[in-house]
Amino acid sequence: MKQILGFLGWFVLSFAAGGALAVPVASIQDMVGDVKITTAGAAPRAAAKNDTLESGASVTTGDKSYAVLKFEDGQIIALQSNSQFQVQDYRYNPNNAQQSNIFVSLVKGGLRAITGAIATQNKAAFKLQTPQATIGIRGTDFPVVLNNGMYTQVLQGGIEVQNSAGAASLDAGQGTFVASFNALPVAVLATALPAAIFVEILAVPIAGATAAGAALGTGGAGGMSAGAMIGIGLGVAGIAAAASGGSSSTTNH
Repeated sequence: MKQILGFLGWFVLSFAAGGALAVPVASIQDMVGDVKITTAGAAPRAAAKNDTLESGASVTTGDKSYAVLKFEDGQIIALQSNSQFQVQDYRYNPNNAQQSNIFVSLVKGGLRAITGAIATQNKAAFKLQTPQATIGIRGTDFPVVLNNGMYTQVLQGGIEVQNSAGAASLDAGQGTFVASFNALPVAVLATALPAAIFVEILAVPIAGATAAGAALGTGGAGGMSAGAMIGIGLGVAGIAAAASGGSSSTTNH
């Protein structure tokens, strides 16, 4: 009995000291190529499909690589090659939206975000941070690419892009380019943005993640044809083969 009580005491102390941070909050649903996970106090390690992530963990993708992450609430984050992404803070209480929170950041590269239960039930609980702006959502599907500034557009729903210069609300079919944290975001038609800027991120296949029970309402996978991939010199045969045949709703921007 003393041994059991001693173990329980150690467990409680460990939990109070930060053990709760090690609880998995997301998993890698799909990946190709060089993908690494970094957790606090540890060296980066090679990732594998179905590996889990905890709050505070970072994911990086190398050349000709991608990763698709799925969070507990069904939130999807797809990462293109040469990206760096971090889960800053994630808490999910399926019985209380006000006690849930998702705060993530994109340091470099590009991602696609598709809303899960947290942002659907409490839109103020979602925040995506980049070096140029902070993005909030109104229930949505949107890509973000960092390339000498931040490009984003809304495929479905709406987002708000905000920084020190002000804010812009974007609806489906709109986008923006933000040069720096001090540059005012301005909503423009998505067709006014460079045509190829989102090609790679929209080619990352997400059908497997969205079909696994996430309440996304996006109507299908994102994707581009293999010909488009080759046309921009991506040369990733595995990505092209998996991505071809995606929904047309993500290829017309």
